[in-house]
Amino acid sequence: MSNAYTIKGPCIVVVGGKTLWSSDAGVTVTLDPPMFDISTDAHGVIDKRRDSMVQRISMTPVGEWTSVLDLIFAAVNRRPGVSMFGTDDTLVIKPLISGQKGLTFKNVALTGVPSSLPLSAGKQMTGQFTWTAIAKRTSPAGAMADLVEEFDYAALTGLPDGATLQGEIATVPWTAAFGASPSSPWDALQTEDGFTLNFALETDDSRNDACGLVDITYVNASVGVRCTPLGVTMAQVLAKTGYGLRGTAMAQGPLVLTSTATELTIPNAALTVVGGAWGAKLNRIGDFAWQSIRGVTGGVLDDLIQGDT
Repeated sequence: MSNAYTIKGPCIVVVGGKTLWSSDAGVTVTLDPPMFDISTDAHGVIDKRRDSMVQRISMTPVGEWTSVLDLIFAAVNRRPGVSMFGTDDTLVIKPLISGQKGLTFKNVALTGVPSSLPLSAGKQMTGQFTWTAIAKRTSPAGAMADLVEEFDYAALTGLPDGATLQGEIATVPWTAAFGASPSSPWDALQTEDGFTLNFALETDDSRNDACGLVDITYVNASVGVRCTPLGVTMAQVLAKTGYGLRGTAMAQGPLVLTSTATELTIPNAALTVVGGAWGAKLNRIGDFAWQSIRGVTGGVLDDLIQGDT
């Protein structure tokens, strides 16, 4: 067998006006057509039939903080019921080796955001993204070209210089301020190992009988922050969390994460987890966890998370 049958090589992904470089895990495309069984009592399953034309594209960007955060903000800060698709829905895979073919997906939505994203001077800000591609058509008489097309691509003439890419990957220390008018230590919380952002995205499929899956809509999103704080006493924790009655609201104002790269704000945050420990190798105050609470200002839903990107 000739080595011409072995095709390998990196690529870049262009989506939503952003160019993403992948981590060493690369970019994967999965043909994932929903199917249903045709069965009889006498034979069992005698056929499988296609339900919709669907493909999924997954990658872990190297951590370009502006592009990564912009993509996440656009996904999680929607209104319930709004389509995950927009006006610029193409995703293009461009190979970096001359002579290889690229792919253009014509109708994609970001349906999977990183479950955790580190913010730390000692960690790369990376996490897996997944886009769902569906056929952009209005009748069942569609073709694969309605979903994806292969094209001849003259590979990039050169990679970006190292300094440019390095400047887009922020590994810097972060602090946090919690509350409307925080005082020490809540005005500049230090941590053991930075912060971790946690995201979860809930969507709903929209279908019709002729075409199968025709849309994916936003239902809800969850945004959380975790850290192991330093410089906080048990007395300060107890004073902050209090002994509220059952049914007491937990939201206590904004949580602002600050670094030399950018500033991220959860407008309305609730401190939901506070840990404590005793031991020769254990910090007295354990993990903190905050949850973003959706607020309404002037009749408009507040963002779950905002940033100066």
